[in-house]
Amino acid sequence: MTKQNDDRFDALLAKAEVPDGKVRRPDLERVANGVGSPGEDDFIEATAKLSSLEWDSGARRPEGYLELHADEWSIDLGTAANREAVTWALAASALVRENVADNSIVWVARLLPAIGDLVVTEVAGTTEVVLRITATRVPDRLAKQVNPLDFADFLDAARGAAEIAVTGGVRLRIEMAS
Repeated sequence: MTKQNDDRFDALLAKAEVPDGKVRRPDLERVANGVGSPGEDDFIEATAKLSSLEWDSGARRPEGYLELHADEWSIDLGTAANREAVTWALAASALVRENVADNSIVWVARLLPAIGDLVVTEVAGTTEVVLRITATRVPDRLAKQVNPLDFADFLDAARGAAEIAVTGGVRLRIEMAS
């Protein structure tokens, strides 16, 4: 039986051993190491930048603050948007690790949601993640941050990518728009 993951990306997060509830930097370090992320700090920064951080003090994120610091922040994975953010960071990390993207995990994680979508299915205990890239040019909202030549290089590499292992029992496949 095939189950479309309507609860966002729970199957993938479980196999990547992402804890439930609130996660902190040490939790994300364990996830990054567990999936063989090529850059632990880069993975954490990507996750933090795509997520809504909560501060123990109740304060907001200082402008220009890097989440690499060990201050008291957490990400509530009880919210769908934050679970999705971790999923995008996992996908970006796998693409960078496998040299599909020659950029930082942060760069790829910011780009992916703007150019495509992820579909997660589970069949007989195996989780398949399909990255459907629908954009053929840099989206307007990223035009100032993403060089068109870097984007073209990324699309060329993505076209040639085979299935990528994200972690045990999880495969990432890329589909390109026609």
